[in-house]
Amino acid sequence: MAIYRQTQTTFWQDDFILQLTTEEKFFYLYLLTNSKTKQCGIYQLPIPVMILETGFSQATIQKLLNRFEEYGKIIYRPVTKEIGLLNWHKYNPAESPRIKTCVNKELKDVKDKSMIEKMYTSPSPVTSDANKSIDKSDYSADIISDTSVQSPLQQPLLQT
Repeated sequence: MAIYRQTQTTFWQDDFILQLTTEEKFFYLYLLTNSKTKQCGIYQLPIPVMILETGFSQATIQKLLNRFEEYGKIIYRPVTKEIGLLNWHKYNPAESPRIKTCVNKELKDVKDKSMIEKMYTSPSPVTSDANKSIDKSDYSADIISDTSVQSPLQQPLLQT
């Protein structure tokens, strides 16, 4: 999809961001904008890549990952090296058919399917109206769909 990521100008005035240290602000902005990000908000990001791109030590990266998981902002799976940004959909809703198609494709490639469930079904403000209608039963089927008639067992995560 896009080779750039937009950052809302209100990012810097967000109550959460205002409470972060400089190191945490940089790291969170990095997680939102690095070259590995995907339209679905879940992507592979190995720790060695984070070290190389941020200049932080492995210990600092691990500390920051743990901290942001405690803050409820990310999910990180060391085994698959995947990260999920829980607030991704707050500023990047999948509203257009092209984006939904892209998100469908990307979600099929997610290795740890529990991340999809956590990001797309958690009752939190991260899911916009465009990111509702969840099917936990079959992540191998289309997750986001532009069709309006579907079996109750194969309803998409996102509907148009």
